[in-house]
Amino acid sequence: MPSFGGDVSGAEEAGRVVVVTSDHGHVVDAGTESRNLGQSDRWRPDDRQPAEDEVVLAGRRVAAQHGGRIIAPWSERVRFGMKKNGYHGGASPQEVVVPLGVFGAPDVAIEGWEATGIRYPQWWETTAPVAKDLGAEPPPPPRRRGAKLQEDLPFFKPGAAAQAPAVAWIEALLRSDTFAAQKTAAARMLPPDDKVQAFLRALDERGRKLTRAALAQKLGLPPVRVQTVVAAMRRLLNVDGYDVLSIDETSDSLELNLELLKTQFELDV
Repeated sequence: MPSFGGDVSGAEEAGRVVVVTSDHGHVVDAGTESRNLGQSDRWRPDDRQPAEDEVVLAGRRVAAQHGGRIIAPWSERVRFGMKKNGYHGGASPQEVVVPLGVFGAPDVAIEGWEATGIRYPQWWETTAPVAKDLGAEPPPPPRRRGAKLQEDLPFFKPGAAAQAPAVAWIEALLRSDTFAAQKTAAARMLPPDDKVQAFLRALDERGRKLTRAALAQKLGLPPVRVQTVVAAMRRLLNVDGYDVLSIDETSDSLELNLELLKTQFELDV
């Protein structure tokens, strides 16, 4: 977190936007392969024979003493020097991608920009989906290096909820008479059905319990806005004041009581 005269709240009080960036990072040693070919940790002179995990870099600002051409690895698994805790140089994302974060208070609008949720990796959360039985399928293998990332932000993808496999209790809930009555009572506070469905799917996929931060990420919402959605969903689901959807303030997590939901909405699934 950057410092603004010792008080980071000064930017918010002044209605200013904060831009955080840096030059580059470095590569942490994690099972790197030593090739002992270079004069530096992460580059070597161009011998016209780059390996599959290397690229040729050329230009006026590239190692003039070597004719403006060098070979550098694009993989973080390669080093050319002695083993260290970390390395600088090369052409891996850690070195060539410049991080940029733009932060503003919820009531500050930035022309041409749209607020988005914080993207945490899936393993960031300690909670995991609950296996239905001992014969449940094992989790998918780790994504291979270089595979194309797929976003899963149903709030920003029209029709995404409809493309996902049906969940019986969610489908039954949306058809129930009690749900229709609750929608009428909630009036304008209630999100559309597709967003209600996305909310419930996010909970169901994580064993019907997850943190607000994880929910914000799953729905593609800034964390400061997810509370409004949670309040609307509690108004919809907590029939007669029963905690179908409850909040644990200590762990900042939400929990859906499926059995109570089935009772309150008279679902036979």
